[in-house]
Amino acid sequence: MTREQIISHFKDALIENDITTSFESIKSSKSLKESGIDSIQAMSIIVSMEEKLNVRIDDEKLKNLSDFNSLIALFEEIA
Repeated sequence: MTREQIISHFKDALIENDITTSFESIKSSKSLKESGIDSIQAMSIIVSMEEKLNVRIDDEKLKNLSDFNSLIALFEEIA
């Protein structure tokens, strides 16, 4: 799966979870929290993406997620 496809799933997850923070704001922020994404919203995005991509991320790897790029890189690694 390409990075662009993963990003598309990320955008879909934002919409599905009623997250109103803009994609550009999330993409350019130093952290998800800085962009206005709280931990519950972040987990909702991750679960949505796991379901769409039919993958499961190990809880240990989730601890290292801090920003958009680390999240996308993690999905690139396992998808």
